[in-house]
Parts: sequence; structure tokens; C-alpha cells
Amino acid sequence: MRLKTELLFCLLFCSQLLSAQNQDESLLPAELEAITAIPEQELDLSELGADARINLNTASSSELSTLHMLNLSAIASLLEHIRLYGPLQSVYELQTIEGYEADLIKRMLPYVNLNTPFRTQLKQASGQHQIMYRTAIRKEPSAAYIKPNAEAYMGSPLKWGLRYRANFAEALSFGLQLEKDAGESYQTLFTSAWLCIANYGRLKQVLLGNQQISFGQGLLIGSGLRTGKSAMVMQILKTRSGAKPYTSFNESGYVSGISTRMALSNQLELNLFGGTRCLDALIETDSNGRTYHSGVIGSGYYRTRTELARRHTLIQSLSGASLHYRKASFELGAGSVFSNTRIAAAQAKSIHTKAAETDGKAAIEWKWQLGNLLWFGETVFTVRQNPSFLSGFLIAAGKRSDISILARRYDSGFKSDLSNAFGESGKNEDEQGLFCGLQMQLPGKLHLNLYNDLSRFKQFRFRVNAASYVSEQFAELQYRDKRPLQIRLQYRQISRQFNQSGPFQIRPLQEHLKQTVRLQIEYKSGPFRLRNRFEQNFYRIQNTGLSTGMLMFQDIECKMSGRIRVNARLSVFDAENYLSRSFAFENDMPGTYSINAYNGKGLRYYLLMQIQMTKDLKIWFRFARSSYETDEAIVPYTKANFEQHQTDLSMQLLWKL
Repeated sequence: MRLKTELLFCLLFCSQLLSAQNQDESLLPAELEAITAIPEQELDLSELGADARINLNTASSSELSTLHMLNLSAIASLLEHIRLYGPLQSVYELQTIEGYEADLIKRMLPYVNLNTPFRTQLKQASGQHQIMYRTAIRKEPSAAYIKPNAEAYMGSPLKWGLRYRANFAEALSFGLQLEKDAGESYQTLFTSAWLCIANYGRLKQVLLGNQQISFGQGLLIGSGLRTGKSAMVMQILKTRSGAKPYTSFNESGYVSGISTRMALSNQLELNLFGGTRCLDALIETDSNGRTYHSGVIGSGYYRTRTELARRHTLIQSLSGASLHYRKASFELGAGSVFSNTRIAAAQAKSIHTKAAETDGKAAIEWKWQLGNLLWFGETVFTVRQNPSFLSGFLIAAGKRSDISILARRYDSGFKSDLSNAFGESGKNEDEQGLFCGLQMQLPGKLHLNLYNDLSRFKQFRFRVNAASYVSEQFAELQYRDKRPLQIRLQYRQISRQFNQSGPFQIRPLQEHLKQTVRLQIEYKSGPFRLRNRFEQNFYRIQNTGLSTGMLMFQDIECKMSGRIRVNARLSVFDAENYLSRSFAFENDMPGTYSINAYNGKGLRYYLLMQIQMTKDLKIWFRFARSSYETDEAIVPYTKANFEQHQTDLSMQLLWKL
């Protein structure tokens, strides 16, 4: 009865329609939800901030191709305009270029900037300092805090993070980060720092400290954010190579060391880097007394004695170089990475420690635009395995349609925990696949997005004791009016193979098919933005049965005044089991978002408030609560906690000095 009452309230909430238009587009849940397809994880997306925006005046055609809303025809028009008339002085100058309507320009704003010489001089007038402090706590702590054994959490349930950043004349910048996870003690406090010197003649950048290293399409090395398949079917190309400061609170995926970027000429750029990584792994001893490690763990949690025993048990030394040539519509790069992974001296249990693992890889990557076709790819060569590669095309088939194609083949022996290239599995290993996408503008303000992706695996995988495949299809029909109204109708199905459960000596494979239908409506009116979603899941296991799951939520965003912004959501969900659960993006503190899992039957709501205290001081408050109908519901994120209610409180402060 309680759920029915809340459903009625949610439907009444959806009926509010107001007039006018909100020009502030600082939060874009649809885009972020699409590119961060990593369910049941909290994500620190600080790398998607203002510093990661594309400079329209200096970007190449391949860099502009990463803007999912631009096709190759629009990119060619922009580059021709800049060639003829010089750098853009305002983003709204785009309105004078063919193909750039007001709605398109508005959607581009969060992803682009214009660093003209005049603006650069203004920024160089004085240094900029910024302090950010974030804290969060769950009101109902997990039972793990009171367990009288090695699995008990050693620290308090308070989670906090502190980040300081300083920029001086855009030639020198410095950053420092401290972070403590819930359940951890202060002995395992995460610390990270970096110092960057830039624009000193041909020496474009020297970076010391923790950093992210990327090359090409991320197959050789790519320590940034891993993106997934989404309605942005043209978003299959990566462009940024080199090193940048590590500004995330995530405790994996970075290299501690030094890197340089030098411009050898106007077209040729050289990147060098060297450093180390401290990895977590389980150290074991075999029957012969040899010490070895079994798998790298990247969670970054050190709450219990067991987790603490795995902390920094491996030391990995890395070094590499890349040479990048760029001229007009052609780019070519070559790079290499060498690594040496060994068990830390403090963790070696005997003198018979397994020898260090040494690995070396080399790669070439390319991007070449020929009219309305952009060809890109990367191939990695190793000594002991066959080459691994991916190659794709972005094709402007006309003013109203675009096509994307990406083929990939990752060798079964290819191993790299720093690869983040396009793929189905979490690791770019033992995979062959083909992705085909279509983006089309239909009459009547309709837009159609389609993709089909097929992946094959030859070797055993988790819960799969034979060669297997994954097949995924997606279709989205979108209505977008010049008035602030969007309607999205999506259908997605994923077919996978897993071992059949039962008393089998050799377990046959069984098909698992998940189908999802989603309807989402967004409406902007004055200071309000309303967003409604209804989603239905169908999960079928071959020769077993069908389970279903439902999710419905109502979002409202409101700019109450020049100083206060509010974002709220009410969700109702009902999933028969863990397999039929739903996932949905949630707004959190700026730079931190999550893909929440809705499992069981219940209700969830949250309120996020931003207050502009002064010109240079902002404060955010967030309250979130989940309520479950039954005691048997599996609570997301913390399986050890079976409470019917979960209440999360968090706060963030940003102060610009």
C-alpha cells in the first residue's frame, strides 16, 4: 500500500509544467550517464571538468569528433571558418557557420571553451587558488564495524576528501589531495600530489607526481576514464595522448613519476614518462615455498585486516615514450611502454620469491580524415603474442545521417591493467568484436540512434568454462523540440552465455537474455527542469524462466534564486531478483557521480542543494535515503548490510582564493 501511495505522489509530481527557459546547463545527466556505463560504482569524474574541455580554436578534426553532437560535415565547416576568418572570439559566433543552430550550440557549451590570447592574458594577471573539502557518512553503519574478527572495519564510517589546487600564470600549477574512505583508519590515508610546468619554449609540459598516461585509443596504455557503449553511437574515438595531472580520489589507475611533452616542430611532438605504481594483490606461497601473487585488485579499500594485507604488495616500474605527428587532416603516432612488476620486499615470504615479470609493448596509432570519412586505429605489438588492434571509421553519410564502425581483436595473451580501449569486457584481452552504429535525423524533429555489437571470447572467463559470445543491440528514438522538451524511447537487449547451474561434471553454457525498455521525458520551464523515466526489465535464462524489474523516477531541478540550486529525485523500484535490477545515474557532489543499482522492492529519494555563499564560496548538501519493503532485499554497495533503510548525508565546500 505504501508503494502505491508513493507511486500516486510521483505521478502527480510529474504533472507540473511551467513556462520560460533555464539557460544554465551545468549538469547534464543524460550525457554523463551515457559515457560512464560502469554500474554499481562511485565515479570521480574530475577529469571531465573545465580543464578537459576542447578548445574550438586549436582542436583537430579528430578531437572535434569526440563531441558526439557534431558530424564530420559540421566539423569541416568549423575548421574552414577558422582558416578563413581566424580564431573564434565567442562561442556564439558559431551561429554564423552552416549547420550550427542555437540548440546545438547550447548542447556544446559544457564541453568546449575558447582560450583566445586576450583571455589568456587576463588569466595570467594573477594566480588562482582553490580548496575543496568533501565529507559523507551513512547514518546506518554496516554490521562490519562491530565484528570481533579480522573482517571488522578498523576505522570510522566517516568518509572525507580534501583537494587543493593552485595555478600561476598558466605556466605553473600544483595540486594536493587527501582522502579517507568509510571504514578506513588514518593509517591508510590516500595522498596524491603533482606539480606541472608548462609553456616554456618548445617544452610544452613537465609533470611531476601522480598523473594519468594515455596513448592513442588506450590499448597500449590508457589510465583515464573507461567509457562504455551508449546512445552516443559516434562516441567511439579517443584523441588525447600524453600525461595530465591525476585529480581523482580513486586510488588506482595513476602513475607516480615524471613526464615531459616537447614540441620538436610545429607538427611533431615527443612525450616521455617514467614512474612506478603500487598495486594491491594477494600474496601466496606454493608447495615448493615460492612466493607469488594471484591477481591485481583495484578497489582501493583498506577497511579490514584482510584488505590491508593486500595493500601495495606489488611494485610496478613503468617507462615509455611516444612520438606524434600531426598535419592538417592526418595524424600518426608511435609509442612504447616497458614494465617490470615485482613483489615488494616487505611482502616476500621467502628467498624463493617468483621472478619479476617484465613486459614490453610497442604501438602505432593513426587518424586520417578523407572528406566525409575519418579512419582511426591502434595496433600493439609484443614479443610473445600476436598483435592486438582496433580500427574504426566515422562516416558522414549525409547531412542527416552518420555511421560508426569499429573492429577489434585483442590477443588472448595480451595483458595490461592500464589499458582502457573500447571493448565488452573489463580487460582488453581475448576478445574479437565488431561495433556498428547509425545516427540519423528524421523528419518531424525526430532523431534515431542504433547500434549492434558482437563480441567473441575463445578462452574461459568468470562463470564461463568454454568459448562464448556476447551480443548487444540498442535503439533509441528521440524527439527534440526547439522548445525545452525531449522525449527518449529506448530499447536494449544483451545476450550472454554463462555456465548452467546444477550437478554437472562438465557444465554446458546457457544463454542469458536481458531486455530493457525505457521511456524518458524532460521538460524545462523557467527555473525548473523536470525529468521522468519509466523502465521495465525482462531477464530470461534459457530453459529456466523469466524475471522482471521495474524502475520509475521523477527528477526536478530548480534554480530558486541567483544563489540556490536544488536537485531532487523520487524513485520507485520493484525487481524480482538481482538479475532483473535496474541502473540509473544519480547527481552527487560536483565531479562525483554514481550509477546506482535498484534491486528488490522499495523507494529511494535524494535532495541535492547548492548554495552560493559568496562570489568565491560554494557549499553543497546532499540527503539520500533508500527504503526496502522486505528484510530479504539485497542492499546495493554493502552486501553485509541488510537494513531496510539506508540514509546517506554528504557535504562539499569549494573556496576560490
